[in-house]
Amino acid sequence: MCSSDQSKWTHGNHESLNVRKCCYWVNLEGDSSKAEKPTVQIPTSQIFSAGALTGLLDRIESGLPL
Repeated sequence: MCSSDQSKWTHGNHESLNVRKCCYWVNLEGDSSKAEKPTVQIPTSQIFSAGALTGLLDRIESGLPL
C-alpha cells in the first residue's frame, strides 16, 4: 500500500531527487472535466523516469504533443 505521506518515499536535496516507489505520468492538457473531485486513470506503462522526462522535454521543445 502506498503511503500518502510523501516524505516517506521521496527525498530531495541539491544533488538529487530520490523516489523510492514507482512514479507514473499522464498528460491532462485539454481535459475539460468539470467534476469537483475527478478521477484520473494513469497507465502504469507511463513510468516517470529520467528517460521519460527527457522525452517529454524534447517533445515540448519541438512543439510536439505529449
